[in-house]
Amino acid sequence: MDPDEGGVATTVEMSDIIALHLSTVTSLSISPTFSVGTLPTDGSKTLVPLASCVMHGEFGDKEGSEAVRVLLSMDNLAFLVMRLGEECREAVEAFEEVSKGDLTPLVERIEATAQWFEAGAGSLQEAAELLQGLSQRLEAIDAGGPEEVTLEPNVDEIKKKRSSPKREARNKT
Repeated sequence: MDPDEGGVATTVEMSDIIALHLSTVTSLSISPTFSVGTLPTDGSKTLVPLASCVMHGEFGDKEGSEAVRVLLSMDNLAFLVMRLGEECREAVEAFEEVSKGDLTPLVERIEATAQWFEAGAGSLQEAAELLQGLSQRLEAIDAGGPEEVTLEPNVDEIKKKRSSPKREARNKT
């Protein structure tokens, strides 16, 4: 199962009450945007990274496709993702425990879910590495060092890893 495809091949029918409240996210986009903020301590200006998030899908008992839009600061988005990761781990631990009984889940769906978690973890690791490199560069500039510094980890290598034919094709649509 390819995590970039967004679907699972095997459809499962459920009771009407569950199906009525089940939500399905069909796409998610996060667009970076930036604003200028002012520090209250000394009035100096600072760049504030923001993330415009749009989720498309069918949510709960509402008919048809909808879009949920939020504008978050980048650090609040990182907090949200961290908490999602923690909550996902706890949900999977509970799922693993329940699946030890007579009724077992479909292996195909478990494998697809694991692939999506792995792909997400890799992307988040790359984002963290980019931010660490940016922090190193800014600290070097603040210390009076050269504006061009060698970043650890290598930002160019991270960018190469991020560009894939599937991602580039998806971004063109």
